[in-house]
Amino acid sequence: MTQIDTPRCTCSQVPVSPLPSVCACDGRSRFSSRRDGVRTQRLYKRTASHSIVILLCLTAAVGVGQTSRPVLSADADPLPPNSPVAGTDEFAQFTVLEQKADAGDSEAQYQLGVAYATGQGVKVDHGEALKWWKRAADQGHAKAQNQVGVAYALGRGISQACTEGIQFLRAAAEQDLAAAQFNLARLYEQGTCVERNELEAAGLLRKAVEHGLAAAENDLGMLYLQGPDSLRDSNAGVRLIEMAVQKRDTAAEYNLAWLSVMGKVVPQDYARALQYFQTAVAQGYPDAYHGIGYLYDTGKGVPKNHKEAAENYLKAAENGFAPSQSELGLMYLSGDGVPQDYDKSAEWFRKAAEQGDPHGENGMGHAYFLGKGVKRDVRQAAEWFRKAAELGDPIAQANLGHVLESGQGASVDYTEAYKWYRLSGEQGNADANRAMNELAKIMTPKQLKEGLNQMKMWLQQHRRTKADLTLNSTERLH
Repeated sequence: MTQIDTPRCTCSQVPVSPLPSVCACDGRSRFSSRRDGVRTQRLYKRTASHSIVILLCLTAAVGVGQTSRPVLSADADPLPPNSPVAGTDEFAQFTVLEQKADAGDSEAQYQLGVAYATGQGVKVDHGEALKWWKRAADQGHAKAQNQVGVAYALGRGISQACTEGIQFLRAAAEQDLAAAQFNLARLYEQGTCVERNELEAAGLLRKAVEHGLAAAENDLGMLYLQGPDSLRDSNAGVRLIEMAVQKRDTAAEYNLAWLSVMGKVVPQDYARALQYFQTAVAQGYPDAYHGIGYLYDTGKGVPKNHKEAAENYLKAAENGFAPSQSELGLMYLSGDGVPQDYDKSAEWFRKAAEQGDPHGENGMGHAYFLGKGVKRDVRQAAEWFRKAAELGDPIAQANLGHVLESGQGASVDYTEAYKWYRLSGEQGNADANRAMNELAKIMTPKQLKEGLNQMKMWLQQHRRTKADLTLNSTERLH
């Protein structure tokens, strides 16, 4: 998928020194978090918190932060009518369940953990829930193994213990528990507790898909669309995501909305995109406000309205969605849809940057370089530019190139500057290409060769090709 071309400033932009250069048609700075012609359209295959692995039972059971995806269903979430805890006299039923658990009944131990996790017949106590799940897991209870595995792997409610976490999850997955297969696949995708391996993740997701798990359909579909070349199959990817949408999976609805915006693997249909964004919001997926904001910001399928865009970005940003926080930072910087306010701009950029969002990091670099909303500090600016550049943000790469060329915030290094200019230029940044060509005129052949080698090495380390760089870095799986 290529970048969505939504230029906000179409006049000639020539790099000048000192940073930043300015587009003469509207005074907007090129060296800001606005990507040249690209806004923050993103595909996410998971829920509001990217690091969260979905549990079989309530996410709160082991202290995992609440997600906007509905929890995976199970016969103990909530407890079934025939459960020893269910019924009108919960305390009495709880006592019976406790007795069975004490006697070593693994199912009763698991259900007792659920009771403690959900407050059915007893006060909520996540520590007790985990204790009873651990006892059941040690006896081979698959659902308990899944719960304990996630707790250990993520360090939720207990000190992180990767080896134990993977062992419990793998044991549950080998018992053909779809939730465990999904959770273990998620860890392989993220590289959490295991070396990142998207092929291994895909194999586990296929098993979960056989059980009809919508979350797995969505995730596997996204791997087919954005994973390694050996997995790429756009038709199969779209089909899986559409299957998940039929099951009202909110993350899948969100993804299909963005696919409809981009129009690469499904027909471009802004009305359909808006419908899915709105449906996802109605189902408790606040990240989708970002998509609605994007449509109003760019005038796609709706009249362009920056104020309406800002209001929707704010709803997602207040829920912690980093892309919207970056957009608000930019809007307060430029005064689009909101009163210009450099302090608020820096505040929102920082919120996004602290979550590792490359556009927020670049925005912080911009703020520190020009002293807008923060005290001017070119060294901090360079550090933020580098963080975003390493994540593939083309504007940050150009900014870092300028810093290294000019020596403002870092030691002069033409070779590395050339590397970052070229990486940015490969993503379609014409200004970076011009800066690179100007710099090349004063570089030695040895420096040019080394700069090119550094660029190739970076691509190799990040497993990217020139074709991959046509993707907005934030549209890729994280």
